[in-house]
Amino acid sequence: MDNHFKRIAAAFVIGILVLTAVFIVLPKTGLVITAYLFSLLAPTFLLIVFWRLASGTKQHYITDAAFPIQAFRYTCCNLACSVIFVFLEQINLWKIPVGVFALLQIIIVAVFTWLILAMDAGQEEILLVEERVRKKTFDWKLLQADIETIKGDAPAEYRKDIQAVIDTVRYADPMTCPEVADIEEAIRDNVLLLENKIQNGTADEVAILCTKIQKQIKNRNNRIRLFK
Repeated sequence: MDNHFKRIAAAFVIGILVLTAVFIVLPKTGLVITAYLFSLLAPTFLLIVFWRLASGTKQHYITDAAFPIQAFRYTCCNLACSVIFVFLEQINLWKIPVGVFALLQIIIVAVFTWLILAMDAGQEEILLVEERVRKKTFDWKLLQADIETIKGDAPAEYRKDIQAVIDTVRYADPMTCPEVADIEEAIRDNVLLLENKIQNGTADEVAILCTKIQKQIKNRNNRIRLFK
């Protein structure tokens, strides 16, 4: 257990001790005991949420970071409910039935549990979308890396034409779709041919092939715009 987790555990223990110290001095009525037991859920809720946040990854950070907000709101509602009704009982102003108080606390727990579960489901959907986007953009980024490698190995007289291809790829839409699979395959074939032309062809052949690849990329972009 690293220091961060130790601090979270220590905060949890301190929270339990503070709550116990507050309730232990009060008369042990049914409402006080019930309120104390439900108030223990507040630090427990915070412990679970912050432990999860500390155990998460940067990939999950944006959505996980919203969980402590809900945990803090639950803590405020939980403790406010307990403090208000216990205070009213202590000053003999009004005594809420223990069953009604317990039902109210259960409703509060249910509402915030639902919010957490909804956020968790939303996070899973976000991650699925990110994974689909990653898969759709990976091949195009790989193509750009391949062309940059070709440029690095090419003689100086070929690099200007190859750089034009790299710029065209860089500013193209990296997202793909099935409707452009045929032209993307043709682009990859021509990139392989470009590597061969650099080794065995002439400067004119390389320039012509680079121009052809750029036209194919522009054609691909036009198709993608039509299918969006």
